[in-house]
Amino acid sequence: MKNIRLLLVMRSLDAHEFKKLEEMVHTPYFNSSEKCKELFNILKPFYPNFNDERLTKEWLFFSLFPEKEKMTSTLNTLMSKLEDLAEKHLVYQELDNRFLYKRHLLLKCQLQKGLHKHFQSNYKETKSRFANMKKRDSMHFLEQFLIETEHHKFLRTNVGRDNISNPKTLSQYIDSYYWIQKLNLACEIETYNDITSSKHSNENELIRLNIVENKDEIYINENFPKDHISLLFRNMLRCIQQPQNEEIFDEFLTLFLNTDSKAVDKNEYNEFFIHSINYCIDKIIDGKEAYRNKLFELYKLTVDFELIYANGYLNLNRVKNIISCAAQVGELGWAEEFLETYKSKIHPDQYNSAYHFYKAVIYFYTHKYDDAIGCLNNIETDIDKYYFLNRSTFLLRCYYEGKSPLAFENHCKTFRANIKRNKKLTTNEKRSYDNFARIAYFIHQYRDGFSKKTKPKLLETIEQAKKISHKQWLLEKLEELK
Repeated sequence: MKNIRLLLVMRSLDAHEFKKLEEMVHTPYFNSSEKCKELFNILKPFYPNFNDERLTKEWLFFSLFPEKEKMTSTLNTLMSKLEDLAEKHLVYQELDNRFLYKRHLLLKCQLQKGLHKHFQSNYKETKSRFANMKKRDSMHFLEQFLIETEHHKFLRTNVGRDNISNPKTLSQYIDSYYWIQKLNLACEIETYNDITSSKHSNENELIRLNIVENKDEIYINENFPKDHISLLFRNMLRCIQQPQNEEIFDEFLTLFLNTDSKAVDKNEYNEFFIHSINYCIDKIIDGKEAYRNKLFELYKLTVDFELIYANGYLNLNRVKNIISCAAQVGELGWAEEFLETYKSKIHPDQYNSAYHFYKAVIYFYTHKYDDAIGCLNNIETDIDKYYFLNRSTFLLRCYYEGKSPLAFENHCKTFRANIKRNKKLTTNEKRSYDNFARIAYFIHQYRDGFSKKTKPKLLETIEQAKKISHKQWLLEKLEELK
């Protein structure tokens, strides 16, 4: 009996740890089983040795269940439950010793729950406390990497994306941790070789390390077995480094679209979506419309991977992009079905604005401009500055396409004035959207015969604008004019 797993774990605890375990066992949050509490109370007098001859399974069982006539497997279940609590207690003890790792988990949860003010406050406090830490080990580099990764993710959300985060810092943290661990293992390998007189082979190592005098030599082993995710990252890196080589992206996209969404970590794959979606958008901006269909395939995959949620509700900006892209490639039926299927996942506080905006996008691409305007005017409040910008630009385009000159001119003036007053917009955003509204007004005037500017001059104005939103739409409208 004294060698069973439960007693071995409990025997390893010191007096303070044993007291904390008792508190955990009697806390409803961790344990709601009254019999499990009784089992702990029966074992408590035998701490710390648990070697009393009376301590047998039969004695324990009938002490817990005096009304029973014969033993059952219930005792084993209770002992497993208590062992699980004891092991969980060990984890919490260790977690308390790793302040930075615990903060990483807290920051991760706050980011997932959308508690952005709490996140920013805790991140600032964590950085301050880390700066004052004198005792550091190699794990600190890994913990710093994890913390800064969460901050990097925050800066890529709608709340924080006005700031710039340099990922080089993340790379330095993880490199430092990896380098220390790699050197440590290299020392052990060499020691092992001396003891066993066997030669070490580094054929199965991805990074080969060779230290010659004062020179560190590092080699990448090209024969190292590569799993699916490492191949994807490698191909994606080649795409980013060689954006003009579109064959590389086609290879990546084929590999990516063949990914089994049920066999991978969906959150990790979100990085591939971000990079590949940005790649396609850059190509579309360059005038390569074929990439819009590829972009739609990627967006459909984000739905399969369930990467359309934030804090338990739809990620409104990602869904907006999905519906817009579907409509632009002619998949209006798919866009309608998608919206109706997932509309219940829109946050209740944002439902009215979001749903009407999505409907407006679909109406716009089906050339039902009056219906689109009606939906846009039903939006009671702007969810954020990006919805303000998108709503305003869609209204302007609807008035243009619907040939409502007075409404177009009034909205254009109002939009430009609001851009200048909006303190939430960055300088680049103000310049980009003001250029769009200004040039849209020029094209509108030219179409109706009230502009002295020539078509080549308008084209030159568009091409020379350093920052301009909806550039492709402006070019299309200009091309339509004789």
